[in-house]
Amino acid sequence: MAGSGTVEDPWIIESKDDFLLVCTGAFFWDKHYVLNTYIDLSAITYTRGLIGYDAGNPFTGSFNGGGHIIDNLTIEGKDYLGLFGCIDSNAVVSNLGVEDVIDGAGASKGIT
Repeated sequence: MAGSGTVEDPWIIESKDDFLLVCTGAFFWDKHYVLNTYIDLSAITYTRGLIGYDAGNPFTGSFNGGGHIIDNLTIEGKDYLGLFGCIDSNAVVSNLGVEDVIDGAGASKGIT
């Protein structure tokens, strides 16, 4: 990804692969991001929050969605479910739309 992950020079998420890299672990969750594309998460069922998957591993950085949408998230499990499972009180998520979220009970939720 372009950028260095700092507030002054955030990493630019240009593809689904870039986004999924951010979801791989806590190393990425204290960094800063700008989303520069639409992300379609269909065809994958997740079992925990994608970013900040529990209270011991919260997202503490910033994520500017750039007005883009992350779509078709299917997630099943018990705790810390969502695109961001756990967000620290100092973290910032802004300008991001999330649509067509299916939770473990099969309920569809459109969130923007």
